[in-house]
Amino acid sequence: MELIAAILFALPLGYYVRTRRRALTIYLLLWATVFPVQTLAVHSDNPEDLGVMYFVVNAVILAAGLGLNTVGARLRERRRAAPEWP
Repeated sequence: MELIAAILFALPLGYYVRTRRRALTIYLLLWATVFPVQTLAVHSDNPEDLGVMYFVVNAVILAAGLGLNTVGARLRERRRAAPEWP
């Protein structure tokens, strides 16, 4: 679920939300709601799946989502700074 949220929402939030800080805040709020639900779903399915690697992989996914969010914000800034066509 967290990976899907990162892929579907991180880049568009960075691109369409006016400020980078607000885009990051919205993405982190989305992550903060998805991660506990995902963790409870994984734990209820098999409690032994919550090892150290589960949290490492989710930290990498969070970092990738933050990176995509930043890329979206930079693309927006680049597009605004581009000269208009005649």
